Amino acid sequence: MLSLNMKPREYSEEFEIENANFGRPHIILLGAGASYAAFPNGDRSGNKLPLLRDFVDVIGLETEMREAKMSPPYSDFEAIYSEIYLNPSLAKTRESIDRKVTDYFSNLELPDEPTLYDHLVLSLRPKDVIATFNWDPFLWNALHRNHKLTEGPCALFLHGSVAISRCPSCEIVVSRSSMNCHKCGGQHEEIPILFPVTKKDYVSDPAIAGHWRTLKRAMKQAWAFTVFGYSAPKTDVEAIELLKEGWGGLIIES
Repeated sequence: MLSLNMKPREYSEEFEIENANFGRPHIILLGAGASYAAFPNGDRSGNKLPLLRDFVDVIGLETEMREAKMSPPYSDFEAIYSEIYLNPSLAKTRESIDRKVTDYFSNLELPDEPTLYDHLVLSLRPKDVIATFNWDPFLWNALHRNHKLTEGPCALFLHGSVAISRCPSCEIVVSRSSMNCHKCGGQHEEIPILFPVTKKDYVSDPAIAGHWRTLKRAMKQAWAFTVFGYSAPKTDVEAIELLKEGWGGLIIES
C-alpha cells in the first residue's frame, strides 16, 4: 500500500484525529489487489477473487478461449479480450464472456464477519472518498450493511460495478438491486464493465463520468491519498491522466 501525503508536512493522521473539524478529505483508491487482499481465501462461499493473470481460469472461460482459437497461457486477459472484442466474427463469444464475467462477480458475497471493506467504510467520515476500479460488489455492500452505524464516505465506481446501474434520465448511479430510480422512479440500465484495452471508454457513460469528475475535484482538495492494490497499468489511460491532473507532484512513502 502506498500513501501519498500532501504538503504542508505538519498535517498528519494524529492531527486529523485530534481535529475532527479538519475539512480536507482523505481519498482511498482501490484496485483488484485490495479485494484479493481482503479475501485471499475467497468470498463467503469460497469463490476466488480473480486477478488478470488467472482471470480465465477463475471465471471459467476456457471454452470461449477455444472458440476464439486463443492458446494458453492466458496471463493477459485484457489483451485477449481486446482481440476478441475487435473481431466481428467472435461477437457471440464476446457476449458469452461478458455474461460469464458479470454473473461471476454478481454472485460474490461478503462473509458475515467484518472484512477489510467494513473497516474502511467505518474508519472514514462523510468528507472522505473511496474510489474503486473494481467490478465486485464488496464496497457497495459494505456501505449498505453499515449504513445504520455510519453515514460513511463518498463512494465512487470508476469502472462500473455489478452492484450498480444507471438511470438514463437522471444520469446518476443507482443500486442494481432496486426496482426503480430513487430520484425519478424510472427504470435503470446496466453499466457495461468490460471494454477492450484500446478503447477503455468508461468516462463516456454519463453516470460514471460524474464519478470521475467528483474524484478530480476531491483530489484537488485532499490532504492524503492512499492507493491500495492498484498499479496504474498503461492501458488505463483515463486513470493515469486522473492522477497527473488531480495530484500533480507526489510525495511517495512506502
